[in-house]
Amino acid sequence: MINDGTKEGKELQEYYNIQKYWILVNRAESYFGLGDFDLYRKNRDASNNVPFHQWQLESFTEQIGKLAAEMKKSGASPRTKMDFSRLITQTIILSHDQPSFG
Repeated sequence: MINDGTKEGKELQEYYNIQKYWILVNRAESYFGLGDFDLYRKNRDASNNVPFHQWQLESFTEQIGKLAAEMKKSGASPRTKMDFSRLITQTIILSHDQPSFG
């Protein structure tokens, strides 16, 4: 753990968590776009275990929604039968009960 209880340790831990969160949700978004929904869920679920700010979740959810709309318009065929809207709903529901910075 980076946080040693000092102000600097807390700031460093928050910075680390923010970076880790972005890496995981960017991976999730990439896999979503590729139609690999198993890896999308794996990375999305991993991101839910990292503290995040509400605006980060909102940004991720908005991006997934935009990506899903573009994929539908272009006729992208997912590798699984899962419905895009169900995936987005799962993203929102799962993320609301996770650790947050406040």
